[in-house]
Amino acid sequence: APQNPVDWRSLSLELSGNSSNNPDTSMTAVYPLAIRTVTRARLRITKLDIIDPPGAAETKNVSQGQIFTIESVILNDGSAGIASGDSGNIILRSTAANPNLTVIGSATRKYSENDTVRWQVQVGNTGGNELTETMQVELLSVPADENTGLPAGVANKTLNSPEITIVGPATMTIAGTTHQDTLSTSQTFLVTATFNKTENVTNAFAIIDLPDWFAAANAQLDTVISLTEGQTSVTVNWNVTIPDKKNNVSVAGTVIDSIRINYRGEDELAGNIPVAVTPVWLPLYIQPRARIKLVKHTVIPNSINSGFVSQGEDLTFTLAVTRDMLTSDGQNITSMAGIEGTVSVVIQIDTSFSNPQGDPDEKSAAFNSNTDTLFFTWKRKAPPKIVSATTVSFTLNQFPVDINTRQETFVTGVNRLVTYPIAVRENELRITNLTREMFESAYAPESRSYARGTINAPLLSFLIDNRSSGDNPATIDTLWFDFRRNPQSEDYLSVDDLQLIFANVKLVNWEKYVSMFQDQQIAMSKAAKDTLSLDLLYWFEDVADTDGNVHPSMVVDLQNYRINSGDSERLVLLVNLNAGKNVPIGKFYTRLWEIYAWDADPSVSSKISDNSGGNFDKSKIFDVSDGGVDVAPDNPEEAFLAFPNPFGRSEDQTIIRMFLEETSDIQLRIFTITGQLVRTIDQAGLVSGMHTDITWDGRNDRGSVVLNGVYLCQVQIQEKEGARRSLKYMIKIAYIK
Repeated sequence: APQNPVDWRSLSLELSGNSSNNPDTSMTAVYPLAIRTVTRARLRITKLDIIDPPGAAETKNVSQGQIFTIESVILNDGSAGIASGDSGNIILRSTAANPNLTVIGSATRKYSENDTVRWQVQVGNTGGNELTETMQVELLSVPADENTGLPAGVANKTLNSPEITIVGPATMTIAGTTHQDTLSTSQTFLVTATFNKTENVTNAFAIIDLPDWFAAANAQLDTVISLTEGQTSVTVNWNVTIPDKKNNVSVAGTVIDSIRINYRGEDELAGNIPVAVTPVWLPLYIQPRARIKLVKHTVIPNSINSGFVSQGEDLTFTLAVTRDMLTSDGQNITSMAGIEGTVSVVIQIDTSFSNPQGDPDEKSAAFNSNTDTLFFTWKRKAPPKIVSATTVSFTLNQFPVDINTRQETFVTGVNRLVTYPIAVRENELRITNLTREMFESAYAPESRSYARGTINAPLLSFLIDNRSSGDNPATIDTLWFDFRRNPQSEDYLSVDDLQLIFANVKLVNWEKYVSMFQDQQIAMSKAAKDTLSLDLLYWFEDVADTDGNVHPSMVVDLQNYRINSGDSERLVLLVNLNAGKNVPIGKFYTRLWEIYAWDADPSVSSKISDNSGGNFDKSKIFDVSDGGVDVAPDNPEEAFLAFPNPFGRSEDQTIIRMFLEETSDIQLRIFTITGQLVRTIDQAGLVSGMHTDITWDGRNDRGSVVLNGVYLCQVQIQEKEGARRSLKYMIKIAYIK
């Protein structure tokens, strides 16, 4: 056949011969044929390339450890085909001396004409280095041409693949995170994560996994964020909010929890298999957010808590700003976020309250890590007038910060304001005259006729009732007494008279008075053991009252004697009388006509009322002092008298007064003017002192009423002690019926 293909040509086959029967006879047969010459079967390797996965097929990049599929195509360029059923062998190998691409299974495969052969190749570990490597196929044997039976021709025995780049495996890592680890409830904080990924990573996402109890507070948070394709480093930010409650209960102590930063991605060169994941856990130390409150601490006086103070009273308010260790649902907080910075509190108070010390209205102090409570104190002075109602309020004005959030500490509305409703009231003392009760009691002296020189003679008894309910005791500063000869007139004993009559002045409480009486120390005619009295100073002077009327008075300075609020004190005025004939004698009436007392400010006087709360009307309370008292002579002769005298018409009896210098027996005899004995009265063992308990009723010893007339009354005194004298005196008594 010719070397080159020839299309159909005519070819004849001529057969000739002679007949065996007739050799001379020749025979010829011509057979026409058609024949063509075609190109012998000729094999060509037309392709060696990656076909799967698509990413590797497209980029010719494969990842370490990856398996990919490579394909070779063998075509028959000739016109003749391959002998039926015949095949050749083809082998795939790396061209590298130290190959990293290894065929999985047999590298040698059978092929025929127009055939496709595929191998799976495993990518080895390059130690993280990026390398290039080429695969090659080679025809080890060829099948036979169908016409000649000879091996088919070969256009190219080998074929190399495009360079295959071996890259590191698709990886994605968290390069770094930032977050605040110590946090407060209700705080929103920033979580930042930087993700590094290789270029062969696709479908990459950044993921933040929050604790379950964060869900409601972060419902709008996009916890899964798609990362931009092609970028090898991406930073993602999340704003996370800490809830106030965990499992529907307020956080009341430090809670330790964590956030997980995660990711996912696929290796696009390796058939989108997931990349390896190594999450990062971020620790959280969650504290209840810092809370403070303004609270009352102490006040002086304590009556501020009851809503009132006294006129002119010094007031001290101490308030505290402290950590509020109670959650909104009543849980006790065991620990909370730290507090730092300045807090200030402002006082609002009526301008009638003075500020003697120039105390600033707003005060401030700083919290630090060692501070739990700050104290603020204000001093003010109540006005010297009645204020029916006002309010002193204190308000948080500047707030410290939560050291975690750097924002102002949380304060509930009710905890930022403190108020004290206050009324300025007038202190009231009520005075009750108890003189009559004293003289009618079992502790009355035998007589209200006191001889000159009598010691501890009671003049007046009165009750001072402190009706205040505040903290301050009532301070009884000064008492003014005057003395009149007639309760219905302005006939006062003069200052000179008072100085002559009174040797000493005492005020004792009722219990002491009773004790003295029981010890026989009241109205003693002789020097007796003196008694302790209230500390006082006294003097005599002319004093003008508010109406300008001048009173010769005994002024008693009680040296700030105090009666606690709600208490009362019954006092008895005792005097020692001077002895001697120059001491004026006669009856006088004692009156307490003025009192100066205060409870908070010495310059603001207390209200003085009568026992029913009315005005202190001295004329009604003390003017009629139950008959007054009598200063009598201090010798038996001068003291011996009868009163009333005459008697019988309006008085049924007359009192016979006598003074004994020693304990004595006495005999009283009454005679007619002609010397006829009418009545004899004997008394034995009478103690020394003034006696007014002997009376004559105008009857004789037989019980009959005597006739009108003048009678002689003789007393015989037989002293039982001392000089044991026998004394006799006589007076006249008129009886008129």
